[in-house]
Amino acid sequence: MSTKYEEAWDKLMQGSRFAWWEWDIATNTVTHNPLKATMLGFMPEDFHERGYQGFTDLIQPDDYEEAMQAMRIVLQGKT
Repeated sequence: MSTKYEEAWDKLMQGSRFAWWEWDIATNTVTHNPLKATMLGFMPEDFHERGYQGFTDLIQPDDYEEAMQAMRIVLQGKT
């Protein structure tokens, strides 16, 4: 059950004009607002049910390892 804080946060993020995404590692579910997809030049439904891989598939090959290293650092709690 979500708290009032979580509900308020969800409402704020869903209505935000900030491009954001959130990855639930356990379920490989990615939640994002439509702006995240459209700023990348895609329709929001293009990412529906594709999980994290849907976003990483878009990384240019030359940038892939640097982006993945940045994500590893975040997942390790170093930043």
